[in-house]
Amino acid sequence: MSIGLGSVLLWEVYTDEASNRKGAGIGIVLITPEKLIMEKSLRLGFVATNNEAEYEALLAGAQMVRHLGGEIVELYYDSRLVVGQVNGEFEARDERMKKYLDRVKRVLGTFKSFKVRQILRGQNAHADSLAILATSLGSKLQRTVMVEDLMTSSFTGIPAVGVHSIHVGPSWMDPIVTFLQHGMLPEDKVEAEKVQRSAPHYWLSRERKLYKRSYSGPYLLYVHPEAVEPLLEELHEGICGSHTGEDC
Repeated sequence: MSIGLGSVLLWEVYTDEASNRKGAGIGIVLITPEKLIMEKSLRLGFVATNNEAEYEALLAGAQMVRHLGGEIVELYYDSRLVVGQVNGEFEARDERMKKYLDRVKRVLGTFKSFKVRQILRGQNAHADSLAILATSLGSKLQRTVMVEDLMTSSFTGIPAVGVHSIHVGPSWMDPIVTFLQHGMLPEDKVEAEKVQRSAPHYWLSRERKLYKRSYSGPYLLYVHPEAVEPLLEELHEGICGSHTGEDC
């Protein structure tokens, strides 16, 4: 289901869910009309199937925009089933899925206009990583990330919220990030030359995320070294365990 967009005040939302033996989590990447990027991880404090978690992700993203005053929104998700049900292409047969679908339609109906689009899983890596983060608080990233506990489903009341801060130490990426952001080089001449030679191969986003430039494909996001092992564990035993296919 969609309504045409007639304004430039567009909010974009990318959502995803992850589930493994540690629980389920939701990742949300919100882009404001001013092109500011907001990130959120939600850890589910209740038992939910993959489909239920997918609907919770879509609901959480839409409600986040609504709470911030957005009136025109495009939501991107990689679940063909959920997007198809919301857009009326597929029928929701399970009673609980019907309730979720009805809830989503009522929330989206509060916007002046909206669209729900399906994207490839590879195009949704940012939200995917936040969803994985919510299920593995031991992971470490380059910045402080807000992780909330969603203690009840959308049908049983207002969720209780807890906030956690995640920090990391220095890494090999720091000199490159500092040079790209501030133009400052290490005092050691050899190290300074290495940074200058390497810098053109990287790109730093406004959120201080370091990417490897690519001329034939998408830019590659670098993950802090201390986060690599937990992230690989989640990819092999977590989200890809329940989303088999080419993208995994």
